[in-house]
Amino acid sequence: MPRQYKRKLGARRYANCDPATLEPALQKVAEDGWSLRRASAEYKIPFGTLRNTFREKTFIRHASLCGEWGFPLSILDVRNLAKNYLESKGRAITRFKDNMPGKDRVYGLLERHKNEISQKLATDIKKNLRETLKDFLACNVFNYDKTNLQDDPGKKKMLFRRGTKYPERVCNFTRTAITVMMCGSASGVLLPPYLRHLQG
Repeated sequence: MPRQYKRKLGARRYANCDPATLEPALQKVAEDGWSLRRASAEYKIPFGTLRNTFREKTFIRHASLCGEWGFPLSILDVRNLAKNYLESKGRAITRFKDNMPGKDRVYGLLERHKNEISQKLATDIKKNLRETLKDFLACNVFNYDKTNLQDDPGKKKMLFRRGTKYPERVCNFTRTAITVMMCGSASGVLLPPYLRHLQG
């Protein structure tokens, strides 16, 4: 659960505006193409408040859409997205470890938008898959998987004269990688395996 923030006496105020005024301003930006500066001036809302709320609502809307598509985001996904966004903007937040917000930040975001998004256990994937494939013949549904096999001689610590700059060991073999791909249909037909051999 997010921490309960207690405002310090004399600290800067945030979101110091009427929610009834904030929503129409955000609607003008999202639907009518207004700039944040114009909406801030017209509705007399602090620019920072309007900008931060607009960013949060945009993210919440896209996160909800991912859930509708069957690819919901986890708390870690949200934190990584925030980190990638900050890095794409060239910003470094010193209070974030490795420029990644903590879990409390994400929980606070969810709490502020609890009427729009919530956490749920994702347990309906099989049901959704069954509904998606109900009109397909079993012989037309295929699944494949691949695995990689490597023959890596690796590295070992050996004895060399002290001061040797380039310690090398002569081997009569090289590194080999073989990729094996198997594919089969829902009707039980197994296709011949596909092999890919790489040697370096």
